[in-house]
Amino acid sequence: LFRSADGIEKSIEELKKWVEKAPDAFDWTDAIKFMCELEGDSEHWNEKQEILRRSIQQIVKCDVMQSNPLSPISVPQADCLFIAYLETACLDIQTLCTALKNVSSLLKTGSYLVMVSVFGCTFYVAGKHKCPVLNMNEGNLRKALNDAGYVIEELSVCPRLYLEKFDYIDFEEGAVVVARKERVVE
Repeated sequence: LFRSADGIEKSIEELKKWVEKAPDAFDWTDAIKFMCELEGDSEHWNEKQEILRRSIQQIVKCDVMQSNPLSPISVPQADCLFIAYLETACLDIQTLCTALKNVSSLLKTGSYLVMVSVFGCTFYVAGKHKCPVLNMNEGNLRKALNDAGYVIEELSVCPRLYLEKFDYIDFEEGAVVVARKERVVE
């Protein structure tokens, strides 16, 4: 998620290249291995990566600050939604809660939100720009999810292990959350 239209277009272009296995696509290997490691199955990361590629049916713009984040597109509510680094689109906890409520409109009640987030983060680098990020912790995220109508089923936190690999973002911990949409919050 980016706060500028240029960032969104570039992100969509990069994701499409990854799905199509373009030779100049961004290499997500480290992130995928990290996710598989959190799941306890680091050996089968490549197979999981291919399953993910095949499961992507459409790539669309998303503005989490709108009540219908996919506007003007209308889609049926989903059983599961994956979001990465929502905190990069939010500069305070109230905005994060609003974004989570808006994203909730894309899910059926009882469905799941899977999030990848970072704690103790203050910036990320996009091109030559240093962009501010909501510096949150586990407690902030738990409260925001609860306030937005979610029940956390699982929250795994992993300390930053590879300091030298991520000089484009400063964070202390990575987190993966599985939360169930329990209710609609207006």
